[in-house]
Amino acid sequence: MTQIDPRPRVRPAPSRGGARTTSGGLFRAVWRWHFFASIVVVPVLLVLATTGLIYLFRFQLEPLLHPDLLRADRPAGMDFQQPYSAQMDAAERAYPDATLLAVAEPRSADRPTVITAEMPDGTPREIYVNPWGAEVLGSLNPDTTVSGYAVRLHADLMAGAWGDRLMELGACWALVTALLGYYLFWRGRRARSRRPRSLRSWHARIGALAGVGLVTLLVSGLPWTGFWAHRSRRSPPTRAPPCGALTTALSPIRPPHWTSPSPTATRSPGPRARRRCRGPTTPGTAVRSPTWTPRSRSPRTKGFGIR
Repeated sequence: MTQIDPRPRVRPAPSRGGARTTSGGLFRAVWRWHFFASIVVVPVLLVLATTGLIYLFRFQLEPLLHPDLLRADRPAGMDFQQPYSAQMDAAERAYPDATLLAVAEPRSADRPTVITAEMPDGTPREIYVNPWGAEVLGSLNPDTTVSGYAVRLHADLMAGAWGDRLMELGACWALVTALLGYYLFWRGRRARSRRPRSLRSWHARIGALAGVGLVTLLVSGLPWTGFWAHRSRRSPPTRAPPCGALTTALSPIRPPHWTSPSPTATRSPGPRARRRCRGPTTPGTAVRSPTWTPRSRSPRTKGFGIR
């Protein structure tokens, strides 16, 4: 018998594309995350974009829907407007049970004066008064207007805390999707050079430009949400002023077109603005109290309507 020796086993050469395989796997994983995250993010972005656009053009949209309330006719030969006291008296006569809170002066000569009031059941009400004749044109609930619904949908989908968390989560995932898209844009530059007119190449170029505005809107809007607002608005603790210092005036800051119709409309400093001074003070001197600044009216504030 003839014994045939088996051929020696040849070990395969080590693959030089191990790094490419790992990199390609990361690219495909990031692409999947970018694709599936966009499915969740796109409906949220459509709601935010639509409602934000409606609220942005509310001054042009609401007069078209309510021309009898948001337009004030100027009588012929009259060159002066009635004082705010007369306009407030007219509003009180038309709505005796309402509590007047603030007055917004007309934005132009053909716009009415807007008086913000609160009804006995707690619902907000905006009373529109013709500044030329001190005539009440009517009133609206700012939460039931088109811009009011848009603001409430934009904030929390009219679902309270759960809707706010859902919109905040969708905005966060939109930010993640944009960052993943920029990674794919950088890694896929060679493929775009080979096929510059493909649909994926056009998507990458348009997304790279639109992503700048998207990231700017998301970063500027997230501080108005629930969780991000609680984290971003936390101010560092400040040291208490020394005893015996001069008292500073408590002057609330209001928009330039806002006036207080009554002394009760001016807010007073809350309990957080009060500080106790330990130790004796010099007779005849006052204790410094911090200047109180009220929180500005944000679109999420109840009763934020047409101005």
